Amino acid sequence: MQSKKIWIIDDDKSIRWVIDKTLTQSGYDSLQFSNANDAINEFNRNEPSLIISDISMPGESGLDLLQKVTKKFPHIPIIIMTAFADLQSTIDAYKFGAFEF
Repeated sequence: MQSKKIWIIDDDKSIRWVIDKTLTQSGYDSLQFSNANDAINEFNRNEPSLIISDISMPGESGLDLLQKVTKKFPHIPIIIMTAFADLQSTIDAYKFGAFEF
């Protein structure tokens, strides 16, 4: 049985580390990215089973990533997270296809 690969995209290294440790202890494999562009480039080599992404990052935001991924890979669930939620971000995340916010 092939393990499920979960991509973690967040510019905060400590957040990526905590999520990675939690997923690893639960038997998942993860791949970490500090920005959306690196994750988008990885699609040339590999495809995740799930993406967990911060909404606010330097460069392309998590919402930009969400729009690009759901357009080309609508079967991949994406969880968007943020420390600074506002109503418009929540609406946009679900409008663009977020699995969870």
